[in-house]
Amino acid sequence: MFKLTASRARMLCLMVCFLVIGNPAFAIVNGTDLSKDPLGSAQRFLVTVRGYVNNHTTTHKLCLGAAIAKDVIITAGHCLRDVKGVEVEFITSLSPLAGEVIAAKSWRVHPLMNAVLGDVARVETDRYHDIAVILLASRSKYAVPVTAAPRDFVPDSFAKNAPTFYNFGHIRDSLYVQQPGYQFATLDLVIRHQNAPHWYRVSLPKGVLICEGDSGSPITISAADEKVEGKNNHYLVGIQVTGALSGWMPNDLQAAIAHWGSPSEIPKCARATTFVDIAGHADWIDEKLAEMDPARPRRVRFKGDKDQPEEASASETVTSGARTSDLKQKSCVVHDAEDTGVSVRNSPNGKIATRLKNGRAVAITSTANDAKGRPWHLVQGQHEGRAQKLGYVFGELVVCR
Repeated sequence: MFKLTASRARMLCLMVCFLVIGNPAFAIVNGTDLSKDPLGSAQRFLVTVRGYVNNHTTTHKLCLGAAIAKDVIITAGHCLRDVKGVEVEFITSLSPLAGEVIAAKSWRVHPLMNAVLGDVARVETDRYHDIAVILLASRSKYAVPVTAAPRDFVPDSFAKNAPTFYNFGHIRDSLYVQQPGYQFATLDLVIRHQNAPHWYRVSLPKGVLICEGDSGSPITISAADEKVEGKNNHYLVGIQVTGALSGWMPNDLQAAIAHWGSPSEIPKCARATTFVDIAGHADWIDEKLAEMDPARPRRVRFKGDKDQPEEASASETVTSGARTSDLKQKSCVVHDAEDTGVSVRNSPNGKIATRLKNGRAVAITSTANDAKGRPWHLVQGQHEGRAQKLGYVFGELVVCR
């Protein structure tokens, strides 16, 4: 009797299986927990995207996305194809896992999105623009948007002094069962597709797999922070759109079959995936944002842009992981994009002591976290020529340059 071993299953899938582009994925296997992000800011821009096919029922597509503004999300186009409703969940805490859920006001899918069977997509790569933009009904109170990599940056792992590339996903265990939480992985190989300048192929390190459901994940690079000297930060390069050959089955195949019911039900996982770039789609994103919200036109923010966005980005905000000792040397102001001022508290997330108007200059003296792990800065200001202790301000509401 033929026994379906893990090695035979891998060989079988390598011969006949290909991920359907547009199948939303669920996770990274054997990645690193997001709490160990060496740059410290991914938690603030990584989001879960749910596309409901029947008006916010339990039937939905599960994907990821990147916040480029407090109310703007970029994700994969196939994640929003034929959906009736969309909601986005920001990560407010990793331990315990908690989130801030905001419904979408509107969304747009690129008209040349060609998320179909892999063979067709390979032939029609000039049409493969699998990207979408979401405008939320309200602005996140927690997100710190990610800035895009420089406009002229060309992703290439073979380039001299190539940066570290990152990918993100939900967590799956050894049987590919989804678990609460998020992981990240570095990318071993990043090369441009020969027939599509906006589409890139990547591979993950040995033992790390990407599975169905991580579509829409941000692809970032580590680069010198624009505002905090001596620190690196995440900069957005692209959006993950599909996996490649799905030839990796769980090591304990019999246990996986016992859980999932049959080999065909086991989620498809691979060491390779692809992404579409941000720079090549920026004009389209800007156009759709102006169309969805003509009263507040905005655009994709790239590293090196001379004009500043209306709200702090992950590379400009002191909560992105900067050392307090660094921030003490910076010029800081308080600013809340959703209010005329900010609340100052007696302790991290404690009772409100006073209010400060937007633009008030402050200096940071120390930083402490509240019970949810969120940073609060103890600030002081000048009063009649003397430094005066003011109290604690929520980290993302203090912007330093």
